[in-house]
Amino acid sequence: MDDRIAEAERDIADHTECLQGTCSMTALADTRTYALQQDFIRVDRVEVGSNREIEKVSRDYVANIYGSDWRTETGSPQRWYMEDIRQVGLHPAPTGGLVTSGSAILCYGPIYPRAMSADSGAGGTTRIPTALQNAIVYYVSREAAARDAEPGGPMEGKVGAFDARYQAEIARYKHVRPTVLTIAAPRQT
Repeated sequence: MDDRIAEAERDIADHTECLQGTCSMTALADTRTYALQQDFIRVDRVEVGSNREIEKVSRDYVANIYGSDWRTETGSPQRWYMEDIRQVGLHPAPTGGLVTSGSAILCYGPIYPRAMSADSGAGGTTRIPTALQNAIVYYVSREAAARDAEPGGPMEGKVGAFDARYQAEIARYKHVRPTVLTIAAPRQT
């Protein structure tokens, strides 16, 4: 059951982007890539230094525009890219002067919820906003009905009914779009 709830939370987060996260890291001299501490759906914005937003580009763009030395260039970061699904890259890599000022790298974007832990009490606690918690029930019910459904059997209709209610909850939330919950990851040093 907990696995189905976790699946529901991830699906809901993916469809609604109801959870926003931040990830704060300390800039390191000549370090080009930084591991994200949150499970981001995507990174929307990166800031360095004193909340200075830098330009988002693709990794290929940096390689094509700045040539073969792009990986070793240092300076004040002007652009960011996704190195892979779990790492943000900066170009150019921060220099020692930027690092000695204790400059932070901040990433922002929608995130997936962390799995509920078994030690958080009976059933755990979800981070999905209250307005979407019925969607969790419909998702889990749909999956349970689908497991027991036979073609043309009575459970097959329940699968469709639960799915329709799940989709309606998602659509209603996206239409109303209340304030999202922002979750900050611990600062990486």
